[in-house]
Amino acid sequence: MDAFAFASDNFGFTISTKKTEVMYQPTPGIPYQEPNITVMGQRLQTVENLAYLGSTLSRSANMDAEVNNRIAKATSAFWKMDEDSLGKKRYLAAKQNQSLQSSRLKSTSLRL
Repeated sequence: MDAFAFASDNFGFTISTKKTEVMYQPTPGIPYQEPNITVMGQRLQTVENLAYLGSTLSRSANMDAEVNNRIAKATSAFWKMDEDSLGKKRYLAAKQNQSLQSSRLKSTSLRL
């Protein structure tokens, strides 16, 4: 990995060891051994689940984390959409109520 870091450095890029995570998926039937990957002498953090391009990958190649992540995102979007529509309905109802009160005041003042 250090050769990659040196090559990156030649092009002016740096690898952030704080942001870089490692996940190893062993071949089925082979026991898991935690990888020991270092960049410029710093060991990279090993994780069970990894978020990559909007998807969640699992070390055990299990889809549960991905499905749960997508359900959570859809639920959040649904409730946000519902809150927006409720907010618009409340705003329109308040405007309509304000308009009714304004017209009542005008009609009352005309009678006097």
